[in-house]
Amino acid sequence: YALNREAGFRRCVEEALAGRRCEQLLEKDDDCRQIIASPVEQDGQIAGAVLVILDVTEKEQRERLRREFTANVSHELKTPLTSILGTAEILDEGGGLGQWETVDLYEEARAVLEQLAPAAQRKQVTTRLQGGEALVRGVPQIVEEIVYNLCDNAIAYNRANGSVTVTVENTAFGPRITVADTGIGIPREAQGRVFERFYRVDKSHSSGGTGLGLSIVKHGAAYLGAQVELHSEPGHGSTFTLTFPKAGA
Repeated sequence: YALNREAGFRRCVEEALAGRRCEQLLEKDDDCRQIIASPVEQDGQIAGAVLVILDVTEKEQRERLRREFTANVSHELKTPLTSILGTAEILDEGGGLGQWETVDLYEEARAVLEQLAPAAQRKQVTTRLQGGEALVRGVPQIVEEIVYNLCDNAIAYNRANGSVTVTVENTAFGPRITVADTGIGIPREAQGRVFERFYRVDKSHSSGGTGLGLSIVKHGAAYLGAQVELHSEPGHGSTFTLTFPKAGA
């Protein structure tokens, strides 16, 4: 009775009464039902229909999570950075992850924000880049991956009409990039765990990500000799600061 006004439900009944078997997946609130309708014949005529209603909520949730994980992890898996997705052993073994070059943090940030512009627009988040040229020594693909994940998180865990400010500057301690957002923030008790693989603070606010982003930041920074700092307050956003070694250090 609760489903009989749904268009998909009515369509299933109509198809069955017309002599055709029909299946529909109906989602309502947080529930998911599979409707299977089959015609019933008597003396060569359609006499009615049999409907089976199955609760497939848990099955569909598992399938949705699998699809989300596959889609979101593809970004990480398409680069050589795969080898540092949380295995410090690789850094211990000194495995090469690419050629070291001089990289401009400002240009990397500009390119990343341009790439993430559609995502920011969907979330109604304004992005801003400030500062100027700051040259670091590192593997370009790892630097790009670090900046991408910091900015991607800042957008994904933001609020509507929020903002992300990326600041690139040279400091007395070395080149620095800061990514500050106006998002949901991170509770103090969780701040020590956010860099763990697959750890997500609040799944209800999740964008469907993999939980790998900050692990990539942590291990990528370690490989490049950079320091990562986090300042966050629930409801007032988060600020991630990445400081690279000074030239010649």
